[in-house]
Amino acid sequence: MGSAPSCKKYLVQPAENLRLDDQSQEKLLSNWSEQLLRDAVGKVAWKTSSWADLSRRIENQQAYFVQYLQEQVLPDHPDVAISGVHLIALRGSICPPGREQTAGAWSWAPDMTSRVWKHLDHEGHEYGGVSAVNAEAHSMRPIPALPSLEDLGLAERLQEVCDSASVNENAYVIKMSHDYCVTQYHPPHGPFKWESEMVLLKLCMETTRMVVLQVAADKFVANGMAQISATSISGETVATLALNLERDDTSSLLEGLAKAMKSDQRRLRLVFESGVVVDRKTAPIKLSGLLDAPGAEHPDSSNAADLHGLGHEFLVSDKAQIASRAEVAENAESLESTADKDKSCIVS
Repeated sequence: MGSAPSCKKYLVQPAENLRLDDQSQEKLLSNWSEQLLRDAVGKVAWKTSSWADLSRRIENQQAYFVQYLQEQVLPDHPDVAISGVHLIALRGSICPPGREQTAGAWSWAPDMTSRVWKHLDHEGHEYGGVSAVNAEAHSMRPIPALPSLEDLGLAERLQEVCDSASVNENAYVIKMSHDYCVTQYHPPHGPFKWESEMVLLKLCMETTRMVVLQVAADKFVANGMAQISATSISGETVATLALNLERDDTSSLLEGLAKAMKSDQRRLRLVFESGVVVDRKTAPIKLSGLLDAPGAEHPDSSNAADLHGLGHEFLVSDKAQIASRAEVAENAESLESTADKDKSCIVS
């Protein structure tokens, strides 16, 4: 990675309702933003990769980087979330005739043309050392003025990125880095070549919406595992998990539901039959304290639907109890009939 002096600034900001708090916005313009990306990518990859390589990596692992930055930048924000992370590397150049980049097999051959080159920051100040091939490092004549973004071919692409974010009002566009490399061939009288790279960080934002789910244990699966269903307010079952009520807790349930629904844990709110409400901020609670083991209580015999799936032994037992109660009732009626007959005999 290059070591050009910082030039971070906001080129575009989202609508007011999608913005971060002032402190977080200030931090993104510090070295903190690069630190976040470096930690997400890994220090070795960060040091050995170009901006273009990092850009491709972030695009290919979008879900990971979105979640990572969300957790670091907005760990507890209830209303706003990061929906996209894009690192955009724009490159432009002005080449003197005959110095265009060689293609094909000859592109691997070392260029021994005498030249001197220097690196300049976004304001044209030199940083780093001076490099030379077959020339004295001090032989470069005074550097001309910085070329315009239009001449470098950067202006149109930069405008496209900014216009897209401005129209949708849903993204930050931060200029992370911008530097130049100026090369003079055959110093001190030869032509100059200019190269420039501008790196933008685009953070797409969105408003969050809590998903409320009703949770219940449906039936035992095996080895102490219970089938747990999550149902939306409209009554649609959105996910079913197998968890151990004694071993697992609400954090396991939230993690499993988020994975099954391809959602963010922060957006899930669980409502249990007991009325307890749980989300990511709630301390983990054992599921056995919130969910009744399926079949632990006998359902009312008048509700045939509740009997389904609770086990053959339970059904037989319940039917036996019903038959027993019917037999007692029949005997009672017989006794009452006998008593009535006896009374009739006494009267007569």
